[in-house]
Amino acid sequence: MSAFLESPKSFYWQYLHAGTGLSYAPSVARYDHDLAFGTRWAEFVDAFYTTRPITQASSLEADLSGWAEKIKPTYLTSFVALQNNYIASFSPDDGVRTPDTSELRLESDRFVARLDGLSADGIIHECKTTSRAPSLDMQLWRVENSLQVKLYAVLAEAEGVRIEFAYKDSPNVVFRAPVKAITREQRRFWKAELESLWEAIQLCLHREPAWGHAAFPCHPDGCTIVSKRFIGECPWKSMCDGVTGAEHFYRPRPPHIDERTGLELHIVR
Repeated sequence: MSAFLESPKSFYWQYLHAGTGLSYAPSVARYDHDLAFGTRWAEFVDAFYTTRPITQASSLEADLSGWAEKIKPTYLTSFVALQNNYIASFSPDDGVRTPDTSELRLESDRFVARLDGLSADGIIHECKTTSRAPSLDMQLWRVENSLQVKLYAVLAEAEGVRIEFAYKDSPNVVFRAPVKAITREQRRFWKAELESLWEAIQLCLHREPAWGHAAFPCHPDGCTIVSKRFIGECPWKSMCDGVTGAEHFYRPRPPHIDERTGLELHIVR
């Protein structure tokens, strides 16, 4: 659903075009360190709260060995530091999630989701690996009101949400936010919101087959995608052009240089 909101046409190429007989994978400029980091962190927290309690960060050294060959060294150092901080700060029996609700799959007739964890009293536990933002309040608000959390709340009929940030930048610590209550009225509104999005997707899906990807509007930025870390062409552009296998390379955003000293500037938080 998030992919559809970002760009319906990207959603089409990524999830729906398999039945058209075309074979194509989007270009990848580099190994996705952030995705690998987040995936491994979810596995660690899951192990922490299940019947395989972890008492030392070294418990996952064997699992990290293959991962370390792909990930950049600074991330590996951060990962181990975060494990130690987690073990020192929290307990597997603190009630934040129960073993049988860790990595819990939820499903309805329209939606499928897998949330990180759920407590016995119906509080969602959602973990994120992230870098610090200038405003913690804004960073927290965006996650608590994200499409992902709304879906979890509706499917689990949750009474609240507890967001947890594992900061990849120094100091490597875990911030666990207070529980934010979720009312029945909020869940009802979010359900209507989600179902409206589902119906919008269905409307595109059930248009005349001859329309193909033309039924799906493109990203607002068109073929040139501008984000925080890169400026480049849409990885699905070659599909729209009808040229399969084309390579697309992303250009990193240039650093900000101090004109007086000639040094690269970094934001210190």
